[in-house]
Amino acid sequence: MAVNQPNQTDPLREALRLASHGVKVIQIHAPTRRGCSCGRKKCGKSNGKHPLLESWAEHATADPDTIQKMWEKNSWANVGVPMGKVNGLFAIDVDGPEGQETLQKWIQEHGELPATWQVLTGGGGMQLWYRVPKGIEIPNSVKKIGINVDIRGTGGQSVAPGSLHQSGNRYRWAPTRSPEDLKPSAPPEWLVEKIREVIADQQQAKLAKIQTEEIHLSLSPKGKPKFEKLVQLRKSSKKFREILEGEKTFRSPSERDMAMANIAAVNGWTDQEIADLLIMYRNSQGDDLKHPLYYQLTVGNARQWANEQKVVSLKSQQAEEITVQEVEPIPLPEKPKVEPFPIEVFPEPVRRLIETASKSIGVPPDFVGINALAFMGSAIGQTRILELKPDYRQQANLYVAAIAEPSVGKSPAQDTAFKPILQLQSQHARNYELLMEEYETQYRRYQADLTEWKKKKKGEEPREPKKPDMIDVYTTQTTIEALFRMLKSNPRGIVIKLDEMAGWINSMGQYKSGGKGDEREQYLSMWNGGDLKIDRVRNREKGEMLFMAKTFVSISGSIQPDKLPTLSGGIEDGFIDRFLLSYPDNQMANEKWDWTGIPSEIIDGYAKVFEQLYSLKPNAMHDQWEPKVLYLSEGAKKWWEEWVAINAREINDPDFPRRLRPVWRKMDNQLARVALIIQMVRLVCGETEEGEFVDEVSLNYGIQLIKYFKSHARKVYQQLGSSPEDKRIEEAVEWIGKRGGKVKKRDIQMNKIAGCGRGSDVEQLFRELEDFGYGRVIEIKPKRGPKTIGFELFG
Repeated sequence: MAVNQPNQTDPLREALRLASHGVKVIQIHAPTRRGCSCGRKKCGKSNGKHPLLESWAEHATADPDTIQKMWEKNSWANVGVPMGKVNGLFAIDVDGPEGQETLQKWIQEHGELPATWQVLTGGGGMQLWYRVPKGIEIPNSVKKIGINVDIRGTGGQSVAPGSLHQSGNRYRWAPTRSPEDLKPSAPPEWLVEKIREVIADQQQAKLAKIQTEEIHLSLSPKGKPKFEKLVQLRKSSKKFREILEGEKTFRSPSERDMAMANIAAVNGWTDQEIADLLIMYRNSQGDDLKHPLYYQLTVGNARQWANEQKVVSLKSQQAEEITVQEVEPIPLPEKPKVEPFPIEVFPEPVRRLIETASKSIGVPPDFVGINALAFMGSAIGQTRILELKPDYRQQANLYVAAIAEPSVGKSPAQDTAFKPILQLQSQHARNYELLMEEYETQYRRYQADLTEWKKKKKGEEPREPKKPDMIDVYTTQTTIEALFRMLKSNPRGIVIKLDEMAGWINSMGQYKSGGKGDEREQYLSMWNGGDLKIDRVRNREKGEMLFMAKTFVSISGSIQPDKLPTLSGGIEDGFIDRFLLSYPDNQMANEKWDWTGIPSEIIDGYAKVFEQLYSLKPNAMHDQWEPKVLYLSEGAKKWWEEWVAINAREINDPDFPRRLRPVWRKMDNQLARVALIIQMVRLVCGETEEGEFVDEVSLNYGIQLIKYFKSHARKVYQQLGSSPEDKRIEEAVEWIGKRGGKVKKRDIQMNKIAGCGRGSDVEQLFRELEDFGYGRVIEIKPKRGPKTIGFELFG
């Protein structure tokens, strides 16, 4: 059992104890009556805590003889433990009651901290020593991860038990938390995430050239700004008032904090007052209080922005000159950067089709690529399935949608990728016609034989021939009952091809007779490959049971940006979350006509890939198909584990948009499906051999595609979360900005920007833009004609 009383421990004894557990130690200075043993007058908080040697990490040792000699030479020295790479440890330094309060809030929110080595400092604080997790380096520069909670990592050291504190007390092990009691634990994932967050913010501050070390803040979990200043700002700023009253929504608490800091900074608040304001409001909203660097970075950004603002003098057209300060309290939301479509993940025949069709049609490659991906998945159908673990399987069906303005070429792009399915359906239709001709001949013979049999009543009654089923591989518009019958005749699966999804979605939940149904819920289930059971009175009366235990349905469609809310339907039932969405930026009309078209050999090459995928066979084809089961290779499993951890960290980030969380939670399913499709496409293209595994190459290609779809989901969901007023203002500011930042009233009206068809509409728009702080209304005097008004953006 550890010795815990101050008078029963000393630096040498504790240094040897740590060495016996493989921990390397160094000597550090000790406090004296005059200050620090180093003799410097300005040690400050480092008094009795900094190393004796400059290259101290190189001299760290766990050799008992060396340690004995070190303390024979400097018996008064304290003990230091190098953190990070030297010992594979890092320390959480919790300082005073406020540090304890921060830690307790984290524990309440995230869960208990695992028991580990714990040091009680001489000043009333404590240290928790954890093992450095694999795959992450914790530099000492991380410093503070919370209010009065510091990190000691590579490049830093912690004062060890036995050391003397300037208070006169010695550092000591907490009861049952010494090296003899337990081993140092691995930190919980949520604590690692907080460290990563600080590292990311440090990089952001560096990129923004914000000198955070020059922003001095005294942070307290109970920080509050002066009440009088808060009341004054609430009265003077409409946007600030809207934030406090919850009338303005934001994608994340960080975006809200930035808006509040901008308003406060431009109204002359100090850095400390801004930080206190943010802490107060985060407390009131139940948000995580974040790390100190977060407040330095937010304040720094706000101060940087406020300093860039100009004082714009109005020309003396009025009785007296006044000044208008540029204020942009609520910056326009920054459009998420979308990834380009990763054409390179596909084998050559598919890649060539996407590239050539994109150039020929004049559309982004995204529109051809996402449809080809979904259609190739439908060709695989229920012949293959990927098992990630027992009872967790994913098939190759996808719901995909392209978001584009009318007449940009999304339908021709979809049709190009769809051609093999159309050819296959045409072949099935021809076969059906031949079978029907044969059936009708047999049926006429059957009727004649039946009539004869009824007269003579001799022999067996003639058997009625079975009417052939039409095999459908796709449909465009269908009811759930019709879809059931298609799936019954083609258990491989069905793809639903939609030119414009809005109408299809609006028609859900209705029979042709006008009654309400549950189609939306059925499509939610079929995305998972779930069962399909249809209960209708008329079916029961016919003695007909409409039930399938397993389904395979893919969906390919497009939708216009202003119809996006149709996808969500005003409810968060997870329907839109199941779609892989593509919303590329480069939707400009092609100014150069392409005379070449798509060469037939490229179309044929892609069609051959589709045919080979459609030729894949399941294990059994009796009453119910049994797909061949594939598994992740050992190499792919490592990539999968790493990707899942990264995806979870994104979800768990307190600032991650709430509305995107269910989308991200489905991305593991999406990744498994995409990787399965890529594996089978590579197989039929000769890039890999038949086997029972999805390899790391296919999984990595799948990860690239999922990264693409994630970036586009951010763009789509940002637009879904915008109010009509937000979109109107954003459209106007963007349009004015593209025209040099200054426009006439007539410019807005003629182009019907932001829905302004009348002069009074434009005047109202100008007033709103001015109220929002994006610029000012100006008077324009043309060379000829009467004066008019215009609008000029600030900056």
